[in-house]
Amino acid sequence: MDPEVHPDPHTFKYNRFLTPDGRKKTEFYKGGKKMKYYNMPWGAGVSMCPGRFFAINELKQFVFLMLTYFEFELKNPDEEIPDIDVRRWGFGMMQPTRDIPFRYRLRF
Repeated sequence: MDPEVHPDPHTFKYNRFLTPDGRKKTEFYKGGKKMKYYNMPWGAGVSMCPGRFFAINELKQFVFLMLTYFEFELKNPDEEIPDIDVRRWGFGMMQPTRDIPFRYRLRF
């Protein structure tokens, strides 16, 4: 979320992490210096999370099961996407500033 590393960090850009020819972008700069670790969601070195692969697979399985067994619908489809709560940066997933009301029901 650092604007010096990623210009305009609050705007969704589908190609932010791609080079102009479509490959994965791995060079990011801050203060004119190339960053060694530009993306560390699970830490690095000796402090790297040992359960990161398990956690990722658990999240994928949860999303798959929720989308398989339930139907979801926004209560107000014209509502704007809420901003990100900047006080929560660095604590895992980015949280919205307010709740997003939705309905769900069992498919079967």
